[in-house]
Amino acid sequence: METTLPKYTPDDIERIFAERVQIHFHTPELKVGTLAEWKFTYPNGNETAQVEYSAAMHPENHDEEIGRQVITDRIKRALLEICGKYTLATNEKL
Repeated sequence: METTLPKYTPDDIERIFAERVQIHFHTPELKVGTLAEWKFTYPNGNETAQVEYSAAMHPENHDEEIGRQVITDRIKRALLEICGKYTLATNEKL
């Protein structure tokens, strides 16, 4: 018997991002760019923490808002993997 796992839509990822992700952005001291520490909280309270960094090719092109958006997009892509692994392990959708 084949099991059909729930699928995640872009709206699901946006909801999960809003509900389960905490981000702390800051500017690194040694290099031009944007740095973010973020964590994801599972339904059972366990957490996973990661760091993301974004930088322009040339320091004079650095834009903090663009850096934050790049990092946010990366986190949302990472969420898709986290959600998929969670669903494979539990057969439940976040």
